[in-house]
Amino acid sequence: MIYLLLLGCGMVSGFLAGFVGTGGGFGLAPTLLFVLPLLRIDAALVPTVAAATSLAVVVPAAASAVLAQYRASTQRFEWLRLLATGGALGSAIGSTFAGSTNGIWITLVLAAYATFLLAALSRSHP
Repeated sequence: MIYLLLLGCGMVSGFLAGFVGTGGGFGLAPTLLFVLPLLRIDAALVPTVAAATSLAVVVPAAASAVLAQYRASTQRFEWLRLLATGGALGSAIGSTFAGSTNGIWITLVLAAYATFLLAALSRSHP
């Protein structure tokens, strides 16, 4: 049963990545906060494991989405190169911080980001 749950979480994350350009960090990580305890992951490690797992999943999902957009000629390659470089650097820095940060802070940062994104999107679409 847990394997079906993980497969479903991955499918939702992949769908979000392809459909709206988000998934791993915003779709998968919060879901994993609820799923990982079912796998008997130590509660203190759950946020860190969720962050690391979503990072591992987002790379192939993002690559697939970028390839599809590139084939559709909707992306400029020079933008993708700069965004990918910044994303790789940011991921390295973020994962380093996540490895040395108490899990509650990771959860709080994710919640704050989700709240900010909700507020920003609700203002931009009346």
